[in-house]
Amino acid sequence: MPLTAEARTRGRQEAARKRRLAQAVRVLTAEQLQALHLEDADDIEALIRAKKRRFAHGASGEVDPATWREGTRLLVSLGGDFKVRDLQQRVRQLERVLRTYEQQARATTRGLPARSA
Repeated sequence: MPLTAEARTRGRQEAARKRRLAQAVRVLTAEQLQALHLEDADDIEALIRAKKRRFAHGASGEVDPATWREGTRLLVSLGGDFKVRDLQQRVRQLERVLRTYEQQARATTRGLPARSA
């Protein structure tokens, strides 16, 4: 009984999947992860240095391409997180300044001298 084109395609796909699963996955060792200094990457400049080190691991083939891609996605998302954190700090600072102005305006309308902050 000859195989249909669909059955051949499924067979090729299954064989390719088995070959892919049989390959060893290369991940970073604990020492390599520590060398990235991710715990110190709390600003954009430190994150850029970590990205450069991460790129070297991927370009040299030390890590599996899928592992490298996922790690890179994580580092890219951290950049947005830093921006959000910095904006939240700026909003809090501006809110404090606004409260001070409002207090001064209330004191002025009551005829009281404004308190210094």
